Amino acid sequence: RGAHDRARHRPHPQRLNFKTNAIEKIIARASALNGTVVLPDAQLKIFLTATPEERARRRYEQIKDKSDVTYEEVLKDLNQRDYQDTHREIAPLKQADDAVLLDTTNMSFDEVVKAIEDLAKERQV
Repeated sequence: RGAHDRARHRPHPQRLNFKTNAIEKIIARASALNGTVVLPDAQLKIFLTATPEERARRRYEQIKDKSDVTYEEVLKDLNQRDYQDTHREIAPLKQADDAVLLDTTNMSFDEVVKAIEDLAKERQV
């Protein structure tokens, strides 16, 4: 298992505190499987993304005190997983045609939540 895999199953503190009613009604995950396979008729689909470097930086910050993993290892593992997820034969990771792309690279967690809430209000979800 890669370094990223060893730590990715730990609960993310921000996710545990994520209690916005609007968010609970929509799909707001990086996994496009939800929007294309699991809930294809959702009123609002959001495809969250960020550059691999930013995603690796965020993940590294979450796990650096709990693991001896390096940023470079996290980035390598993330890139490998992304490749596997986007190239698998069944339900490859992809943005649903009707999903809103939200690039969170330069956004704080609170800015992401606000953007999602704004999208939900726009769509009256």
